[in-house]
Amino acid sequence: MENSGGQNYSLWSQERFIEELWNIYPEGDKDWVYSVMCSNVKNMNFTFEQIRDKFQEYINSLAPHQNGKYTPKEKRIKPLEDFINEGLYKKDFAKEINKTNPLRDSYLYGI
Repeated sequence: MENSGGQNYSLWSQERFIEELWNIYPEGDKDWVYSVMCSNVKNMNFTFEQIRDKFQEYINSLAPHQNGKYTPKEKRIKPLEDFINEGLYKKDFAKEINKTNPLRDSYLYGI
C-alpha cells in the first residue's frame, strides 16, 4: 500500500513501530495501538515518519508541564492511541515548546 507520497506503509514493521514510535511514550496496549495506527494511517494522508515526528513534538511541548497529580488536565500527555484518534497529529506543537508566561515569570522570578 502506498500513500500519495509514494511511501510504502509495510516498511513499518511492528518492531520498528515499537523502537521508533511506541518507546517515545509507552502507554496502553502496544499491539492494539499498532493495529489502530496501521488502519488509520492509510486514511490520514500522513506517513509513519510524520506521525512519529509530530508525536515527539507533542511530547516535547508538554514535558515541561508534567508534575504528577498536579499536572493540569489540559497539559497531561495523552497516549499515542488518543493522539491518533483525536487528530492531534494535525496540530503544530513547535510553537508551544518553551512557551513562557511573562506575567507568571514576573510575579515568581521578578523577570
